[in-house]
Amino acid sequence: MREGDTIFGFYDPKTDKTYAVLENLTPELVRPLAMHEIGVHYGFEKMLGKDGYAKAMRHLEAMVKTGNKLAQQARAQAERESVNAEQVPEETLAYLVQNHPELPFVRRIIAAIKAFVYRTFGIGNLTTDDLVALA
Repeated sequence: MREGDTIFGFYDPKTDKTYAVLENLTPELVRPLAMHEIGVHYGFEKMLGKDGYAKAMRHLEAMVKTGNKLAQQARAQAERESVNAEQVPEETLAYLVQNHPELPFVRRIIAAIKAFVYRTFGIGNLTTDDLVALA
C-alpha cells in the first residue's frame, strides 16, 4: 500500500476471501468493487484454467511489447493503480477486459469465462456486460 492511498477493498489469497472497506465506499461502488476483486483476484485463473490463464497472460504481454495501444493503456493504468509490481499483469488484463470488451482477444476470454460459468453453475444467459463487470 502506498501512503495516501484510499483502500476500497482487497482480496486476501491466504484466506481466499475478498474484503470491502465500507466506510470508504459509496453504495454505487460496492457492486463494481466486489465484482472486480472476485473476478480478477479470485477468479480469472480459476475460470480460464491454469494453462488458459498462462496463455492469455503471454498473449497480453506480447500485445504490450509489440505496441498495441489499448494494451499499453491498460498496462499504464495497472501500473498507476497497483499496490505492488506482482499485481500489474493481472490488473492489466482486468482493465483491458473492463475497458475494451470488443477486442477479439478479450472476446475469447469472455467466451471462456461464460463456458466456465455454464459448466460450474449451469448459468448460460450471462451477457458480455455481466462478465465485463467481473473485471
